[in-house]
Amino acid sequence: MTAPAGVPKKNRTWIKYAATAFVAMSIGVVMGEGGGAAPKTATAVPAPTVTVTVAPRQATAKHPVKQKAQPAAAVTHPTHKPVPPAVSKDTVTYVVTGSSAEVTYGPAGSDFNGHVPMTVSKKLGSPSYYAINAQLQGGGTVTCKIEVNGKTISHATASGGYNIASCEITQDLFDSGWQDANG
Repeated sequence: MTAPAGVPKKNRTWIKYAATAFVAMSIGVVMGEGGGAAPKTATAVPAPTVTVTVAPRQATAKHPVKQKAQPAAAVTHPTHKPVPPAVSKDTVTYVVTGSSAEVTYGPAGSDFNGHVPMTVSKKLGSPSYYAINAQLQGGGTVTCKIEVNGKTISHATASGGYNIASCEITQDLFDSGWQDANG
């Protein structure tokens, strides 16, 4: 392309940039208007739902509202004592008895708190370690034990001022059985 007569060579550069910008904007406008895209179709919009709530009729001097009599609730007395729930399969039970003690218990990665006396049963999860620590509060004796499916796996007792009874169990990697981690 040759320069028009009377236009210096320096001024032609801005004309190139302006032409490029115009072409780019034109392409953007065409693409933004859906040039080449599938035509849009209208989508069905459900009509709004109207809910009307009517208040119960109020009694007036002219029109009193009559109430229907309701039957009394039946009271029954069981003829047998309730049976305590049996320990279901795959449960861990934390038991702490004795003097006043602060209790920390749970599977690996947890820190539940309790007080003496305490019996808590939970489903066995995936942790391979469960523990109880019961710290005496000034004296006495405290005993802890951990049971799996009703069988005691770990048992410990502490006596004295602020001593701690500690029970720990781990799962054997080879036979999946539970063993006392206190030795």
